[in-house]
Amino acid sequence: MLEFIKGKISVLVSNAAKRGNPLAQKLVANELRSFYGSMAVSPIVPGEFRIPDPSGDLDDEDDFATVPLTPLPVDPDRLIGERVSDASVSLGFYGMGSCEFFGLEMAQGWLILPIRGAGGWLHLDGRIVQDESYDTGEPRPWIVDADDRAFLERLQGAVITRADLGPISLVLEFDNGARLCLEADPATRPNQPGVDTPRAFAEGDDLADAVFLSPSGLIYV
Repeated sequence: MLEFIKGKISVLVSNAAKRGNPLAQKLVANELRSFYGSMAVSPIVPGEFRIPDPSGDLDDEDDFATVPLTPLPVDPDRLIGERVSDASVSLGFYGMGSCEFFGLEMAQGWLILPIRGAGGWLHLDGRIVQDESYDTGEPRPWIVDADDRAFLERLQGAVITRADLGPISLVLEFDNGARLCLEADPATRPNQPGVDTPRAFAEGDDLADAVFLSPSGLIYV
């Protein structure tokens, strides 16, 4: 009986949304986000990462060697006071391509967000970092046609003043007023490239556990 009543309510809400009822439309949108989140393939790339052998000669391409990376867990409190020297949305190499992880270089190493196409998940000062579907118009992503100069200028030299890591969210704030975040709501992000569904985490994903520190930004998947 309870399932029958729930079904009737769902039909009524759906019909109200079609008629333009704003509350019903919001309820339907929330339900769709929940559905897509439960069906999503995890964007977090797991696995055995490798980095260049620190004892090798990086200038000798014929003798280039890698060693297994032991990812170091991230304590958000220890990020406070760290100065950013570099940033990238094209880390995580495989063959001739990149998984496009996001990373910030600091004194204690690279802070790595191992998400495929991380630029499409992150906002800087309320503006998406990178969007493959962008054509023209506003708001313009920070990075368009691989031009990341404005993005780098905003972050390089900035000192982290706040760091929050959650299961499906991330917030970094800086002393120059910049705010870098990954919002929990999939509606804040562009849809997946070529697929009309939101970028969403899979059930059981834990972003706080996935983010790690690496001594090198050259990470091989």
